[in-house]
Amino acid sequence: MLKRRYFLVLPFLILIVMVLCFCVADLFAMTAIEYENQWRRADIVESQQEWDKAVAILTKAIALNPLNPRYPEIMGRVYIWRYYIANSPITSIEQSQRILDKGMYYIQSSIDMRPTWLRARSTRYKLNQAAEKKRAMIISQE
Repeated sequence: MLKRRYFLVLPFLILIVMVLCFCVADLFAMTAIEYENQWRRADIVESQQEWDKAVAILTKAIALNPLNPRYPEIMGRVYIWRYYIANSPITSIEQSQRILDKGMYYIQSSIDMRPTWLRARSTRYKLNQAAEKKRAMIISQE
């Protein structure tokens, strides 16, 4: 009888752990959104380390809750900001393409999870636009 009771409690314990993971993931995502809001106000990312922190935080959020389509979409927006880092300019078309590919990976995973969500499609367009501007700048400097 005692073993049966423990067996009935197990689903509730799993549910509690899942809810805690989802809450922590949301806290991580909110931190990354704060970084993004700060960058939007300043219209530039101050340092590569700041951008790396935002990416690391969102990577943790995605790991804790891989089913939330919002997190990869936010990651795609963070990758847009990689083109605007003050102390770490993009110097080659290949580097620009790698950043675009990584950002597109996250955006596409968000679209795959929620195909009718226009925000992710808008983010995809903005990321392409930022990459094209950077490519044109690199080509004009050569």
